[in-house]
Amino acid sequence: MIGELAHKILTPAALAYYASGSDDEWTMHANRDAYRRIRFRPRVLRKVGEVDASTEILGVKTTLPIFIAPAALAKLGHPLGEVNLTRGAGETGILQVISSNSSCSLDELAEERREGQELAWQLYVATDRDRAEKTIKKAYNLGMSSIWLTVDAPVGGNRERDTKEKIARDPVRRKIRRLCG
Repeated sequence: MIGELAHKILTPAALAYYASGSDDEWTMHANRDAYRRIRFRPRVLRKVGEVDASTEILGVKTTLPIFIAPAALAKLGHPLGEVNLTRGAGETGILQVISSNSSCSLDELAEERREGQELAWQLYVATDRDRAEKTIKKAYNLGMSSIWLTVDAPVGGNRERDTKEKIARDPVRRKIRRLCG
């Protein structure tokens, strides 16, 4: 669920994008329900010396067994967009996978990384194979540690909340709604 603060600071378009899934949002709701079933069993009064949660993800050392998944259009939430994600990943020592649909360029994000910071890049394979080859070469030349291939999105999802929000912001449609009651 989108929190109270998000409702205060995000535009309706940003809220629609961040809070929605495709079609009737069945997968999104199933995922939310699955996470609600996870319970942590705390271990208390146990001898704990040094804790090290670091690991490797595809050969990249990371301080925690998590990574920043490819997240598109971060500028909907903040003017610096994915730059904030790159900076945060660098500060915390976790891996960021940059979205092909990032609102910042791959060059910008590569420039923002800290010394020694590993970045990965997500690729959607399009029908234009020449374009895909050029972007792969660019990612390689910018030092991306790996390319994460997305294969389950041959077409964009039908994001109904996004569509409704775009229609609501369309001045012609607003005028028609006012006239028609």
